[in-house]
Amino acid sequence: MNGAKSITDRFLMRYMERMVWVYVGCVLSFFAAETMAAPADGRPAPVQKSSDQDRAIEHFNMGIGHRDKAWSYEEQAEASTVEKEREQFGDKARREYEKALSEQLQAITLDPAMFEAYSSCGYAQRKLGHFAEALKSYDRALELNADYMEAVEYRAEAYLELNRIGGAQDAYALLFRRDPERAELLLLAFDIWLARPPTGIKAIEIEQVRSWIVAKEETAREMGGTTGEGQKEW
Repeated sequence: MNGAKSITDRFLMRYMERMVWVYVGCVLSFFAAETMAAPADGRPAPVQKSSDQDRAIEHFNMGIGHRDKAWSYEEQAEASTVEKEREQFGDKARREYEKALSEQLQAITLDPAMFEAYSSCGYAQRKLGHFAEALKSYDRALELNADYMEAVEYRAEAYLELNRIGGAQDAYALLFRRDPERAELLLLAFDIWLARPPTGIKAIEIEQVRSWIVAKEETAREMGGTTGEGQKEW
């Protein structure tokens, strides 16, 4: 019995010694960290500020939030049968696009390499009717990342607004190979462009575009693509 008790006592002693050293180590580590963090004059260490890239991401995300609100107002405008309500929702959507543009401009100021923000700038500019500025933003996004298919598709829609049909058709060819879903969205944008109807373009050219759309839709069906209603991104 005494032998068992002595073994237990020795075990407890070793355990207590180990815990003491662990405690001492923690205390020393704490004071070492405080010494390294604090300036030499003893003032409190400054709080680490977020990087420009982190702040750029915050502005980008806020811009996306405003864009989503604009989409919601646009959907309400389309659903309304009261002209005054449609105008009110349209005005609200425009204000949200203005806010989105402001946020994205701040994002690219903080991080000039953020190609997503350039593309989102272009989107807001296009929705606000600033097509020349939108093209510049899309061009810059694709200079930074030539594989960013979102910018390819959105730039093509800006081409349509300016009746630059050849550029939009070239974009469709690229999207059809690289991103069929966005190619489908671009075809929908062509349909909307035709339905307005477009101004400043000859009737024969409009019919050529109409025939081109029919041919592309048929090709998409033959290759297993879809040509139904896509998600709203135009």
